[in-house]
Amino acid sequence: MKVTVKDMMRHYLNPLHVYCSLTYLFRKEKALRTARKYERRIYKLFVNAFFL
Repeated sequence: MKVTVKDMMRHYLNPLHVYCSLTYLFRKEKALRTARKYERRIYKLFVNAFFL
């Protein structure tokens, strides 16, 4: 299986991956709130525009 740029973008832009990355910068609670905001405001729009 060949990994494409689209697959890599899906992985790195996934809200769970964002949350895990944010835990290095923030406490768990703030990282979770930030990841939820990211998912609602950015990720859903991005997925609907590019991956459907």
